[in-house]
This record gives sequence, structure tokens and C-alpha cells, in this order.
Amino acid sequence: MADQKHIDQSEFKFVQKDEKLFDTKFETKPIGYFKDAMIRFSKNRVNVVAAYILFTIILLAIFVPIVTTKNWERQQPEVAFLPARVPLLDRLGILDGQRKYTDQVSDGTEIDPETGLYLPNNFIPEYIDKGSLRNTISYGTLKDPNYVGGTNILQLEGNSTAIAIRSGDFVELEEGMYVVLDIEQLSALGGESISVSLRNADQVVYPLGDITTAGVHEFQITNAVPDGEYRILITLSSTALRTNVVLKSVTATSDLEAEEPEYYADGYLLSQYVIISGSGNYTRRDAMVIRVTFKYDIYSALLERTIRTSVDSTVYYQVLEDNPGMLEGATLIDPDNPNGGLIFPEGYPYTRMIRRGSIIPGPGGTQIYSYVVEYRYGTSIGFDELPYFFFGTDGEGRDLFALTWAGIRTSLFIGFVVSMINITIGVVYGAIEGYYGGTVDLLMERFAEIVGRIPYLVVLTIFYAILGPGFLTLVLILIISGWIGIASVTRTQFYRYKGREYVLASRTLGAKDARLIFRHILPNGIGTIITASVLIIPGVIFTESTLAFLGFGLGEGQDINLGLFTLTGRSLGVILNKGQESLNTYPHLVVFPAIIVSILMITFNMFGNALRDAFNPSLRGAE
Repeated sequence: MADQKHIDQSEFKFVQKDEKLFDTKFETKPIGYFKDAMIRFSKNRVNVVAAYILFTIILLAIFVPIVTTKNWERQQPEVAFLPARVPLLDRLGILDGQRKYTDQVSDGTEIDPETGLYLPNNFIPEYIDKGSLRNTISYGTLKDPNYVGGTNILQLEGNSTAIAIRSGDFVELEEGMYVVLDIEQLSALGGESISVSLRNADQVVYPLGDITTAGVHEFQITNAVPDGEYRILITLSSTALRTNVVLKSVTATSDLEAEEPEYYADGYLLSQYVIISGSGNYTRRDAMVIRVTFKYDIYSALLERTIRTSVDSTVYYQVLEDNPGMLEGATLIDPDNPNGGLIFPEGYPYTRMIRRGSIIPGPGGTQIYSYVVEYRYGTSIGFDELPYFFFGTDGEGRDLFALTWAGIRTSLFIGFVVSMINITIGVVYGAIEGYYGGTVDLLMERFAEIVGRIPYLVVLTIFYAILGPGFLTLVLILIISGWIGIASVTRTQFYRYKGREYVLASRTLGAKDARLIFRHILPNGIGTIITASVLIIPGVIFTESTLAFLGFGLGEGQDINLGLFTLTGRSLGVILNKGQESLNTYPHLVVFPAIIVSILMITFNMFGNALRDAFNPSLRGAE
């Protein structure tokens, strides 16, 4: 109790009793409209991520075309349609520059020693991914060059007792040569025989002999047959119905033991013999087609291949002169032949000089030697190493990665320009409508409705017919009715605020209409107008891309010169339009630009929705 009676005076403070205070000092700093909007915006992490992605895309669109070392402006058809190749990912088998081929035909002559599978025609075996090699074998009766082997059946039909076929091409024959028929089967119905003869261009026929049994039959050409070109005739005769013969091959050779005769027809070539008389049919049987599926290293096959050609001595010596160290670092192909071919070090225009060739007449009666040289194709077109094209190349050899970002830059520029024009027109138009109201509002609203109801396809056709493709045409098409939406929002805001007390007070004090519109009404409605305007930019970009995809874009070569730099006429829509022409064969021309434009549209819309919510006056102070 004694301690309670002696409380220190410092423990007490004065308070107001029975009195309400309204001027208490705020303990926190005041939050303005824009700061409050940014607080709401930043609390949504998804919106923040979308904003970062969007600004990253914008920065890439600005700087990638400037800093890239790849060609995206000029045509380089030597490297057209290359697939995507990305460092590090290529080691994982992803975007590694390989292209998958399906159902490629093989003639069965080349077999991979590692897998025992057939290799496709017209592909370099060393650049085929052997692990992806797959064979599919099927059989048929088509007279198609892709079908190999098999036999051909000549058959009588109806009441016919003979049918004759002849070779499609003339064969060069001379005395002493042999014509050999390999017959797999001859039906034994009674009285059947096969006659073999030759016919020249004058329709003179020279019989060689008859066949009555299956097997290999040889006919030697005697001096009774003049040397020259002949078609081989085969005639099947029989008194029995539906007699047939199965032909395996027809050969013309001067040496029966030769591995490569002068003429050999089996399978497809034999199926091309033509019926010239009689009634019946000539069909193919058990022909085999080999289809191969595999992955192919396009980059190496194109750029690492060796080209052999002949150059004159002036060109050869000029190359040696322009490349110091090339000759000094060369080694002999054959050390025992100092005047023979040379092997040059890596990094020079030629890889080898094979030999000095024949003499070529030069100017003024001079003589110039020719040199047979080999060079790496990639080096000759400026690629000392295998390049990396992140998105591949387009049909004209341009780097699709840099071209896509350049196209985005063009699309963004068009989007911003058109959006600013539409917003300006819409705000002014809507302000006049909402402020003056009455008859002015009625007439202007009807005009806006008429403009908005004009068929878009008609507008496109008229502008393109009159002005042709170009930047001005595209901008006019996009602004012809693009301002109507923002004008409607602005009109609504002016009806909302023009009757407020501060507006009436300003008018009473003599403020003019322009001051009332731009100093008192518009600033109060700007938040709603901003939220409505944010999504105009992605809408314009998407519309422009759609128009360009449909063929109503800037057009090829319609560049936009801005002084400091030039924007390419290949916007995203133009790139997609060009790519869809080869979509089935080269899908990367559409897939990568489509992914980028999709990300751009999604992030733009998310960013726009976030700004709309952030600047919404009704949410001020809300969590």
C-alpha cells in the first residue's frame, strides 16, 4: 500500500475528458491513387510474373534483331528450311537439328552393317541416326518404280490364241550378243510356246527362237540380224484358254558371265513392256516396296559434305595468295609423289587439291591449267562450324529466331501506333458526345453505329484495291472502327461526372467548355478510361496478326523506316502466313512463331486485366 501511494509523476499523462477530437495526426504516410493501384497490382504474383514476361518479350523484340550475328534480312537459300538446333539441348536429343523422315523408299541395294536394315535412297548413310532406323516391307502388284523385284505374268484371255509384248526402249544389239529370258513358270495346259524376236524402227522383225519350258533360255544373235537398235518382242501362243507365263527377267549381253550386262530388265523395268497384239493382260506379282523411317542430321549432311570441282589456275593461285599459310601448311596426299595432290589445313577454302587437270585456253592465246579441288560446302557459304539456329530457318534461309523477334517488334509498333490513334480519337469523340449530349450525342451515336456496322471484309477489299498492301493501308483498316469502343466508355464517364458540383461551380465562374472537359471531367474519369484502353493494344496486335495471316498484312518487302532503325515488313502475321504454306513439311515455321505470339497475347491480357483491377476506383483501399 505504501508503494501505491507514492507513484512517480512520470507515469501520468494528460487526456481530454468528454471531448471528441477530429484532427488527430495520421501515423502513416498518405497513399495516393497511383500508389494504391500499384500496391494492389503487386500483391498478385501471377500479374507480376506476366508483367516481367511481357517486358522481357518487348526487350527481346527490340534488341535481338540488333545484336544477332545470324542473317535474318537477306535471302540465303542454301540453308533454307533447316530445323531448330539449340546448344546443350542438342546433346539431349532435343532440338538437335535432326529431321525425322517417314516412309522413304529404299531400293534394297544398301544395307547398314550395324543393324542389318535397309538404307533409304538419296540420303548419305553416315548422317543417318542408326538408332532410329526402321524398315517396313510390303508387297503389291503396282507397276511403280518404288516397287522392286517380283515377277510379271503374261496371260491369254477370251478366245485369243496369242498375245505379244515388246520392250519400251530400243536396245543396242550386235552380232555375237545374247538375249536371255529367265522364265519362272509356263503353264502346261497343252500347245503353249513363247516366241522371242527383235523388231527395228522400220518394223522389220527378226525371229530368235521359241521356248516351250520354264528356265533360263539363251539366244545368240547371228549375222542374219544387222547391228543396230531393236525392241525385244515376246509372244505367248497356246490353244488352251487362260494360258500364262511368269517372266522373271530379260537380259541382253555380250558376255554371259558379266556382272553388269548391257541391258537388264526385271521387276519394274520388265513391267513396262507393252502389249502390242492379242487379247489378255500383263500384270505384276510379288513386287516388294521397302519403306524406311529414320532421323537425319540435316546440318551435317548439308554443311559438312565435300564438293569436288575444277577451277582454273588463276582462281586457284588467287585463293592461295589470299590465304597466307594455306600452302605452307599443306601435306602431300602421296608422299612419294611431290607433284601430286595436297591436303590443306582446316579453316581454309579448299580441303584438298586432288590433281592438276587439263590445259584450258586462256585470253590472248595463253594456256591455263585447271585444278581439281575439294572444299567443305559449309565453309564456302560462310559457316566454318555447324551453326545454331534456335528456331531453324525459313524457306529463304533467314534465321527464324531473329526474324520472329523482328516481326514482334513490327507488330508491337503497329499495335502501339494504332492503339494511340484509336484512344485519341475515341476519347475526343466520346468527350464531345457526353459533354454536349442531346442532338449532338444522338447524331454522333448514330454515326458511330453506322461505322461499326460496315462489313469488315468489304473495308479490307476496298482499301487493298485502292491503296494496295502497306503500312498506311494496314493502319487505316485497323482504325476505321477501332475507336468506337473507347468512345463509348468515355461518353459514359462524361455523363457520370458532368453534373457534379465542382463542374457547375467552374462553369459559374466562367470556365470554357475545353477547360471543363480536359481539366475537370476527363481527369476524374481517366481511371475507368485507362482500364478500358489497356486491352486495346493486344487486341490490335492480334487483329494485325490475323489479317497478315490471311494475306492482308504489310506485304513482302514493305519495310517501315523510322530513321534510327528500320522495321521489317514481316510482322508475326506475315511470318505465320508464309509458314502455313509449308506447314505439313516444315512445321517449325509455324510452331515457334505461334508459341511466341500466344505467350505475348496471354501475358498482354493478364497484364491488362491486372491494370484494369489496379486502376478500378471502386477497389481503392481494398485488399
